[in-house]
Amino acid sequence: MNDFVLRIQAGPEDTFGVQCSTDAVHFSPLWSVPLSAHDGLQTRQSPELSRAEPIKYLRIIPSAGNRPHFLGGISYMLPPLQLPHWVVIPALWVFWILLIVLSSQKYIGHYARLVVPT
Repeated sequence: MNDFVLRIQAGPEDTFGVQCSTDAVHFSPLWSVPLSAHDGLQTRQSPELSRAEPIKYLRIIPSAGNRPHFLGGISYMLPPLQLPHWVVIPALWVFWILLIVLSSQKYIGHYARLVVPT
């Protein structure tokens, strides 16, 4: 599955339909961008969307009205990587031990040069 989130910045009274395609010929509905209650360009975020096939093309269509629609931008975000704690904790311990070992070797070499008489 391909999970992702869309963010669209648009005018407050503008609604858009977002469609997706894999071949730029056949588009299917993906998300309907809702209205905003505030003035000016507003950012709307979709719920987490999921598609079985990879999406190559997005098409944004104004949903209603014949007045000008304002679209400031669109961004595509993947959800954050979620690692289970049983992977993260041992990895942090290994990192910590390596950090201590490597830093102590650096200082041991430094002190050995100071102790050896010349």
